[in-house]
Amino acid sequence: MNKKMKKLIALLGVTALLGFWTGTGFSATDSTDHLVYINVSEVALINAVGTDPDFSIGAPLGARGGEAFAVTSSNADAMWLQYTSIVSNDGLTRKITAAIDGADDIPAGLLKVTANTPTGTGRAGNLGAEFRSVVLTTTPADIVTDIGSGYTGTGDSGVQLIYALDLDDDNTAAALYAATYTVNVTYTLTASE
Repeated sequence: MNKKMKKLIALLGVTALLGFWTGTGFSATDSTDHLVYINVSEVALINAVGTDPDFSIGAPLGARGGEAFAVTSSNADAMWLQYTSIVSNDGLTRKITAAIDGADDIPAGLLKVTANTPTGTGRAGNLGAEFRSVVLTTTPADIVTDIGSGYTGTGDSGVQLIYALDLDDDNTAAALYAATYTVNVTYTLTASE
C-alpha cells in the first residue's frame, strides 16, 4: 500500500470517528410535518324499525262472568329505535322522548312502552345512561336520557321497544269501549334541558 492510500484511509477513519463522536456521522436524519383538518358536524338522526305491535282486548276463551279482560298481542317487542348522535360540546347530551298524537282518544294510561338497553352489533359511543318505561300520553315523556356521541347500529340492533297495555287501573278499564284504535307514537331525539 502506498503512502497516499494510507493517508486517505487514515483521513476517512478520523472523519468517521469524529462524525460518530459528534452525532452527525452517517446517521443524518430529517423530518417534516403538515396539518390534517377534521371537520365534525353535529348530528341527530333517529329511526324506528321493525313490525308495528297489534293488541286485542276481549274475553278469555271459555270465560265466565267476573273474569279479567284478556289481552293478546303480536309483535309487542318487534320495534327498535336506532339513532346516530354527535353532540356539539363535551358535557352536552340528548334524550329521546315518546308521545302519542291523541287522535283516537285511547283511555289515559292504557298504552305503555319500555326502552331496553341497546343491544346488537355495530354500535359504539355513549348511547344513553337511563332507559325507561313510560305511559304514553300526548305530553312527551323521556324514554332514553344522557345520550352523547355514538350510534346504535342497524338491523336488529338498537334500543328494543316493548309495548304493553295496562288494564289494572280502575279509570283505564272504565274508559274502554268497543272500537278499533290506531295510535301514532312519535319518538324525538332532542337536546337535554
